[in-house]
Amino acid sequence: MVESSSEFKMPDPPMVQAEYETSFIQREGNQNLSQVTTGFIKNSPSQSFCKVDEAFNGSLATYFFHYTNSTKEGLVDNTMTTFSHKSNEPTI
Repeated sequence: MVESSSEFKMPDPPMVQAEYETSFIQREGNQNLSQVTTGFIKNSPSQSFCKVDEAFNGSLATYFFHYTNSTKEGLVDNTMTTFSHKSNEPTI
């Protein structure tokens, strides 16, 4: 049996690195659909943004979350730009 001690000190929580870049592969699907998405994320609180680039089904998309443009409810401005393999013009 381990006895309790009044000298117990809760350890500090682990440090979370807020600035990061990473790549990802995501598979989503069900019995009717199977799609694989691959992309790159850059999160930069010091520059007030998070940018996500992804490729899927012959298309490219970029999501730009701008932290300085947010609502009082905490919603963040998100600009999505897509490039379809069928067009040379982006959709914003």
